[in-house]
Amino acid sequence: WEYPNKSFVTASFIGCLALPAFTMCYSYSRILFVALKTRHKRMKWKPRTKESRMWEKKEMRLLKMTVLMCISFMLCWTPYAVVAMIKSYSSHVTLTPLLSALPALAAKTSHVLDPVIYCAMNRNFNRFIPDALRKKRETDLELTTMSIPLKNVAHGATSSEP
Repeated sequence: WEYPNKSFVTASFIGCLALPAFTMCYSYSRILFVALKTRHKRMKWKPRTKESRMWEKKEMRLLKMTVLMCISFMLCWTPYAVVAMIKSYSSHVTLTPLLSALPALAAKTSHVLDPVIYCAMNRNFNRFIPDALRKKRETDLELTTMSIPLKNVAHGATSSEP
């Protein structure tokens, strides 16, 4: 991409970075505003109970997760957008292939980070994974020990006939 089209890069910057970033920030700020307003009303009319504290903790965990996802999106895609804008508007600037490839790799990393963040911050998922892996190991162990009859192994036979 020696001389990329300026209008294409600008449209991509607006449509693929600026607009999604604005939409995420606006949407999550509105959700936060409504959550805080609802919490304030709830605390005004009802005393804090164990259940309300539990919901507050869940809301805060969800808020942290969404903020972290937004930050990771921006950190992953901004370098790519900056390099694309530099290459598009400053044709006299030369970037090494490595310097051009690293932002592209960072942008691709964004698609991997969201599920990792979700899995790391979701308590139900964290509880489920060790059990699922343990069950898979037990199943694999049962399959390997059940698939070869022990009397054939002891006599050195390779067929499954008695």
